[in-house]
Amino acid sequence: MAALDRRLLGIYLNDHIAGATAGVSRIRHMADTWGDTPLGPTLRDIAAEITTEREWLIDTTERLGVPVRKAKLAALWAGEHLGRLKPNGRVVSRSPLTALVELDLMQSAVSGKHSLWRSLQEWSPELGLDPEILEELALAADRQLDELRRLAVLARQVALRG
Repeated sequence: MAALDRRLLGIYLNDHIAGATAGVSRIRHMADTWGDTPLGPTLRDIAAEITTEREWLIDTTERLGVPVRKAKLAALWAGEHLGRLKPNGRVVSRSPLTALVELDLMQSAVSGKHSLWRSLQEWSPELGLDPEILEELALAADRQLDELRRLAVLARQVALRG
């Protein structure tokens, strides 16, 4: 098998760091917005986990000698914030659809993160990464995905009822 292309690895890791940056911003916003609902406690827990995982990913990327592209992080962070300005069918109140759409987006993000952990686990011997840590991260992503799916069931119960 050919050696791992470090340039492509750098792009891949930076893309995931940028996605994690947007994801942390989104899930924190969700936890704040829906904190007084049955969604709040789980969203706060997941937000804390994703924040810690993002920091691990940044530290690991730097340990691998890959520069973290701050411009990419800023662009995705700004895009995530701009995405909050979309019309929601309401003038002054939150739409019940918002929670469902945000939960759908976070499920996609966590699924992508799961794929990252599995990819790094596969490459762990060449990168000098601990495959057990990556296994723990992948299992945490599985659990987070299950929790987000459970919350989506709750959000669906009210989302389209007006």
